[in-house]
Amino acid sequence: MGAPVERGGDRSEARFAWRPLRGFGSLSADKETDIWASSVTNSVSLHFNGTSWVRVPMAKASRVNKVAVLSSSNVWAVGQQTNDKFSQIQHFNGTVWSVVSSPHFTNVGRT
Repeated sequence: MGAPVERGGDRSEARFAWRPLRGFGSLSADKETDIWASSVTNSVSLHFNGTSWVRVPMAKASRVNKVAVLSSSNVWAVGQQTNDKFSQIQHFNGTVWSVVSSPHFTNVGRT
């Protein structure tokens, strides 16, 4: 994993921010001062505000596969619930992540 984008910040602080991710699953931005990264292994996201990376806890999920940024108050993430059997959609409203009601897709391809 490469170093995160920095703008005059302390490199050691930037590296520390990435530790909770243990590998990111998705990276998305709507502008250079609104970048989001999600973890592939836990319920953590990081937000880059143009100056520094900030850890933003997500709703409990076992895996976040993709994150999409539409605006600073409209960020979406999809993945699996903690039991890995059901899909999960989360939304960030500019303040907090919350789980959004969604259909559950289980073991696609099995009959």
